[in-house]
Amino acid sequence: MNARFYDGQTKITLKPGQTLTWSRFEQTEEGFASCHVTFELDRHGELLTRTIDQEGRDCDGRYAAFLEQFCPVTQSAARWNEYARVFQPAWSSANEYQRDYTAENEGY
Repeated sequence: MNARFYDGQTKITLKPGQTLTWSRFEQTEEGFASCHVTFELDRHGELLTRTIDQEGRDCDGRYAAFLEQFCPVTQSAARWNEYARVFQPAWSSANEYQRDYTAENEGY
């Protein structure tokens, strides 16, 4: 069974076993920022996974962040997003980290 859900105001449809990734890279006044978002529907069509991988450099140095979330397909329209005016998945976080490379080098 296909999964249909919204990410912001964008409607996404995934077939079982399908993966969709979008990426953004931009130069900023202080360096750069990149973001990679991946959506995946397991081969049984039962579980959605979203991963968000960010990296960049600003005036304080290099940083990175990662977030992995899951949502049963049955909960893919369980949360109302007032800004987007649509129902969205009820994501549960499974794995998350962030790194501040400059702070690590300074011993924080």
